[in-house]
Amino acid sequence: MDLKYLLTGTPARMRFTHRWATSRVKFPESVAEHSYFVCLYAILIAVEVYDGQKQPEDLDSFLGEVLSRAVVHDLEECRTGDIHRPFKYSSPEMKCSMDAAGEAAIEQVINPIFDQDISLNYLLGLWIMSKDNSVAGHIVRFCDFLCVLSFLWQEGAG
Repeated sequence: MDLKYLLTGTPARMRFTHRWATSRVKFPESVAEHSYFVCLYAILIAVEVYDGQKQPEDLDSFLGEVLSRAVVHDLEECRTGDIHRPFKYSSPEMKCSMDAAGEAAIEQVINPIFDQDISLNYLLGLWIMSKDNSVAGHIVRFCDFLCVLSFLWQEGAG
């Protein structure tokens, strides 16, 4: 693992990459701040969703899955920047192109971190699955949307 790159290279740029970069905002928010709130909301929602579903000792495993996905869900944005939702989802072709660009970017971000293909492939798979159609993926996707809603609410109130 290239610790120096991890601490000072492209992944560390999440704290300096601003969301809503093409809009005037009162309260700038970095991708790292956004990811924190996705993780926080994901914990709260995952516990609520999980409550009473299975054995309590399985909760840690479920939370680990949800949080692992939440923390990497926008990792490519330290390379691509934040791309506005209305543009990203303006057509199926655009969404497909943005997904392909995101995958290329995430590979560029994580390739220098690991010497082993196993670690690299695991992290890439985690990013790909971060918002899939599993329960964990739905939670991350919903929390991502909640963060957008929260940000817009604060902007409107401020």
